[in-house]
Parts: sequence; C-alpha cells; structure tokens
Amino acid sequence: MSNLFEMKEGSLFLSGKKIWFPSAILEFLQFDDGVAILLDYSSGDDRNVFFLNLDGTIRWQIPLPGYAPNEQKPFTGINSDDGELSAYNGVGYLHFLDKKTGETLKCVFTK
Repeated sequence: MSNLFEMKEGSLFLSGKKIWFPSAILEFLQFDDGVAILLDYSSGDDRNVFFLNLDGTIRWQIPLPGYAPNEQKPFTGINSDDGELSAYNGVGYLHFLDKKTGETLKCVFTK
C-alpha cells in the first residue's frame, strides 16, 4: 500500500492536492481501499468520521448513533486492528465499522 494521503496542519492532501473538510482533521488511517478520517470533535458534531476512496471522493460519513438521542456523542478516536476499522466516542461506546458503508457492525460499551 502506498501512502497517497498526507496530513499537514489539520488538512488532508491527496497527491499534493488539499481535500476540503468543514473542520480540522485530527487523525487518519490509510487502508488498501481508502482512508478513514476523524474530524475535530470540539464542534460537537456526532458524524465526524468519514471514509474516502483512493481518488479522494467521500465513500461515507458515519451515521448518527441511535442511543442517547439528547446527548452530544462525537467520536474522539479511530483505530485499525488487522485491517478492521473502529471508532470510539466520548460517552464510552466503541463502534466496529463496515468500511464499505460506515454502518456499525458491533457496538460495545467500554466505560
């Protein structure tokens, strides 16, 4: 897997071209078929995880979690374990995600 994507000062670049997002990028994880992005969560947006195709187009934005409808629950980290993608949020849930759709395959309360 080559490193097509690069992060500089909170922005993501694909082959030197900046990819625009509404807030700063905190971290990204590159996979064989694309890249997962975690946006700054200080705005409180609960849908701050994206997955991009290798050409830089957005494949998906994470759906709103169905629990705790009256609480802000932005995602605070992303992880890759053996090529599988997961994201965790500030209210204690770890989501194992489908890289093709962004849907949660499994959700575990960790706090």
